[in-house]
Amino acid sequence: MENLFEFYIQQACRLVLDCHYIIGTSKNIETMKGRYILLLEHFETLKQGQDNSDYFTTIVNVIELHNRTFPNAPLQKYQLEAISDPNAFNLIEFYCNSLYRATITFYYDEAVKINTLKSKETQIPRVKKLLNTINMFKNELLDKRPTENSNNIALEQIEKVEQELRKLFLTD
Repeated sequence: MENLFEFYIQQACRLVLDCHYIIGTSKNIETMKGRYILLLEHFETLKQGQDNSDYFTTIVNVIELHNRTFPNAPLQKYQLEAISDPNAFNLIEFYCNSLYRATITFYYDEAVKINTLKSKETQIPRVKKLLNTINMFKNELLDKRPTENSNNIALEQIEKVEQELRKLFLTD
């Protein structure tokens, strides 16, 4: 029975670490949404198993295996916090912060590309696509934030980016 517990926790832990990393580094909204759904499923396994006396030994084994397998990809602080104490880790806050980070990173990357285009006629379709993607990020953030007042600063910053883009490219 203990081996079965260890197996389930190890599997869930690997998936949680992977999903956390992808959510924490991705700029693709669809990838982030899909990984968040997967993360929720497996994070619950860690939360349920945390009270077992073998939980921390199992987690240490997963961390050691990760470090041996991926010596050039150390686990991030947020990944370690999530698996060390899943019942205390604020998954929604992590996801919302990741959405904000991805929005801003995506915006800056696309803005550089847009600025290399020579004419306003070629820039406008790219700006519209960028605004559409930013809106998807904003809607996901609005949908997932825990309370109406949470993440207001992130939302305000995203709205400023939207306004600036509209002002620079979509007004005559």
